[in-house]
Amino acid sequence: MKHLFVALSCPLAFTACAFFGFDNSYSVTYDTNPQGASIVCGGFHKGYSPYIAYYDKKALEESPYTEPCEAVWFSGAKAKFDNYLGSDMTKYPNGVHITLRRPDVPGLEKDMQFALQVKQLQNQENFQNQQLSIQQQQLSIQQQQLNNQAKGLQQQQKQHEQFMDYMNYGNYLR
Repeated sequence: MKHLFVALSCPLAFTACAFFGFDNSYSVTYDTNPQGASIVCGGFHKGYSPYIAYYDKKALEESPYTEPCEAVWFSGAKAKFDNYLGSDMTKYPNGVHITLRRPDVPGLEKDMQFALQVKQLQNQENFQNQQLSIQQQQLSIQQQQLNNQAKGLQQQQKQHEQFMDYMNYGNYLR
């Protein structure tokens, strides 16, 4: 089984960890070649490769083993990730990116086609998320405009009440 340890190349993952308070976590990116394999850790499907898992850094320092994970391609081909991090935590203190090559068994074309479909679905999901974000921004702008209009109407109502009070006071003096 061939695998490659490389420093995690996605600074966005580190930013997200820091932003959400995962500073005590250690990221392990489970990747495959070809991508799109199901990542199964501890017997549960976690997602499709590449998949980023976050582990408690202190627990890994005590015992540098992650939960057992394997890649299962569409064709049924399987391969296990090495779950021993050892000195990788020292070499790569911000996380590791593990790429597992598909075993040389029949079904590569099926796996390549499935990888393409997964990528297309991910792109579609990203596009939908971008559209949703734009819609949320537009709604926020509209809400702000409505709030500004409401404040303006409240000011007009207050001015009208002051004017009416003034007029009533003027009538009172006559």
